[in-house]
Amino acid sequence: MKDSTFDSLYQTYVRPYFEDITDIRRPNILYSLSDTLSSVFAMFSLKSPSLLDFEKRNPTESANICSVYSIKAIPSDSQVRNILDDVDANSFKGLFSKLYTHCKNEGLFKEYEVFSAYYPISIDATEFFSSQKRSCPTCLCKQHKNGSVTCHHSILSAVLVHPDKQEVFPLANETIKQQDGTTKNDCELNAVKRLLDTLINEYPKESFLFLEDALYANSPHLESAIPNVN
Repeated sequence: MKDSTFDSLYQTYVRPYFEDITDIRRPNILYSLSDTLSSVFAMFSLKSPSLLDFEKRNPTESANICSVYSIKAIPSDSQVRNILDDVDANSFKGLFSKLYTHCKNEGLFKEYEVFSAYYPISIDATEFFSSQKRSCPTCLCKQHKNGSVTCHHSILSAVLVHPDKQEVFPLANETIKQQDGTTKNDCELNAVKRLLDTLINEYPKESFLFLEDALYANSPHLESAIPNVN
């Protein structure tokens, strides 16, 4: 399992993948896109509570982070937001399948199999941003009885799970956009169509057992989750 350590996976797959994402900004920029993406990845992997908290680490900690994550310079929290606003979330889809393939080839998922041949994949939505002051054209918005409006962003995730395992492995994500529908259920059911397309395209040879809540118990969704079946 030597090649499946965090450092090995990061240097072999994650950092090179970040470097291959096209940076659409003007030349001679201060912070590269790959450094910005690596900084955010480091923030989450080190479980910093916020971008600002991550930025305020002491010089020694920052130097260690730069060394471990191959970062030349860590941008400030405001610079991170400005840079990442122009990055398409779909740019990261291929990274999940690369990591999945490596881990499966190393035998890390063998104990996740159920019924001798299937991998259980949990699909569910989670909210990751909410505000009554800030919004964007793709926000999902809810009007309350008192007249106030809360805008939020949600994401639909497909994750490899097992009832006897604490560790989970994300396989794909799909943002839920305001354009997906007029109700929460409508939005989520439209977003899951894109998520299933991603799973089918990125993992064409895998046998998945989808675990979903009652929202998905309808014929159109079930048919879309079983491709090439008459």
